[in-house]
This record gives sequence, structure tokens and C-alpha cells, in this order.
Amino acid sequence: MFTIHGIGTAVYGERDYWPDGSFVTTEWFVIAWVPLIPICSKRICYLHHNLYATLDSGGRFYVYETLAVDRRQALFVYLWLMGVIGPFILFASFQESLTKRFADV
Repeated sequence: MFTIHGIGTAVYGERDYWPDGSFVTTEWFVIAWVPLIPICSKRICYLHHNLYATLDSGGRFYVYETLAVDRRQALFVYLWLMGVIGPFILFASFQESLTKRFADV
């Protein structure tokens, strides 16, 4: 994972927890820290419980395995993103009509 000024890759989401504390997350291509394109999914853990786990290039977690993109997790990240950004888009699109309706005449 590597990001400069919000452009690069980052991991988002947690799913499929195992008893050892590991979970599956998805690595994304991001712009302004907004996830745009899923690159791959990874089973990671913050503690080193497995001899085969390797330290991530950023040094923040241990990667147990790299997987194909978890489509369900990617869908939930997109839905979460729309839940956060959607209200701002709706407000911006209706702002002029709301201003006309509630403005002092």
C-alpha cells in the first residue's frame, strides 16, 4: 500500500474473521482517499500468528494470503461510499429549488 497526497492504494473493509484474529480486506486504487477500483483482497492480521505471513510493504499488518477481489465486500464498500457521499450530491442538486422555496420573498 502506498499513497501520496491521497492518490495510490489503500485497504478498506473487514469481513470473514477467523479465530486467530485475521480477516479479509480489499486493496483499492484511491483518489482523495476515496476507493474507486478494487485491486485484490487479502487475508491480513495485525499480529504475527502464522509463520507463512509476510509483513506488508507499509509495515502495518501481516498478509496471510492474496485473494481475488471479494465482490460482496467491494459492493458493501461502494454502498457505504454512496451512503456517505449521496446526501451531499442530493443536497447540491436540489439546493437551488430549496433556496427558491424557502427564501424570504
